[in-house]
Amino acid sequence: MYDDIIDLPHHVSEQRPRMPQRNRAAQFAPFAALTGFETVICEAQRQTTRQITLDETQIMELDRRLRLLQHCLSQTPSVTITYFQKDPYKSGGAYLTHTGRIVKIDRYHRVLRFEDDTRIVIDTIYSIDAALFE
Repeated sequence: MYDDIIDLPHHVSEQRPRMPQRNRAAQFAPFAALTGFETVICEAQRQTTRQITLDETQIMELDRRLRLLQHCLSQTPSVTITYFQKDPYKSGGAYLTHTGRIVKIDRYHRVLRFEDDTRIVIDTIYSIDAALFE
């Protein structure tokens, strides 16, 4: 079937340089028709949590602890705050914990500021723990 061309010499162009072997291999690399699809699937699988609504008793206890912290602020108490952070892409979010020393409680903007410049919105706080409360 190919007997008439099997023994012919391989053609080499005199006008174009030979393509490097690395580039030749790239021509046959798999084609990714769904670029980004895997990222979308991983994002869809990622779980979020609903924010827990605190009852009146829990809100009063958090407020009491914040007032106590305000009075002891000059001692820069170390506290552990559990708070809710909304997810920027999906409904819900996650509960995070931050431990550090509070330097300012801004009741007007409703924000706690820590030594490491972390800022936590008071309305997102779930719990406040410190040796000072024991």
